[in-house]
Amino acid sequence: MTWSRRFETPIALPDGRVLKTLREAGEYIASLPAKTARQDHWQIATRELLISAEQGGIIMLAEIAMRKAIHHG
Repeated sequence: MTWSRRFETPIALPDGRVLKTLREAGEYIASLPAKTARQDHWQIATRELLISAEQGGIIMLAEIAMRKAIHHG
């Protein structure tokens, strides 16, 4: 599979940017401060992105995990 897979519905970030692909979502997580990226909700999002991109997993699960992480709390 590939990191260029697209989300069914792009994910809007609070700062106005939009994530359209698994790669963009992965880059977003990689740009987070280490303390933030270690939080459980971001770890789940990271795992689901990896499964979707590298093992052909269900992209909707990655999308849901990203949305939950972004809007956590």
